[in-house]
Amino acid sequence: MPWGVAGGVAGGVAGGVAGGVMEYELQQTTDFLVIRLSGRLSFGDHRTFSEIVNRIALAGERHTIVDVTDLASIDSTGFGMLVVAKEVATKASGGFRIRNANDQFVSLAERVCADRVMRID
Repeated sequence: MPWGVAGGVAGGVAGGVAGGVMEYELQQTTDFLVIRLSGRLSFGDHRTFSEIVNRIALAGERHTIVDVTDLASIDSTGFGMLVVAKEVATKASGGFRIRNANDQFVSLAERVCADRVMRID
């Protein structure tokens, strides 16, 4: 999906633990809510990530895509937050998937069994 499509764009920064910082950008189109994560997703980002989850709830039946191309690292709490986001998207009758996961992301997802509850590409 091209990033230049019509729709709202929002973003934010969260201070993580141990100097980590998660940044995000949201783009909403008629059919999709795309969330681009960058930096580090960890426990320290839970407050800001709750803002993302609220946006997913408001997106309704749109499919949610979380692009992790620029995500440098994620811990088990970060995966837990993604699972909550997936549950909210599913409850709103929208789809949910993780896009552009690197080998390290996939390996950790398998270790915490996140790959069993959400689609990871």
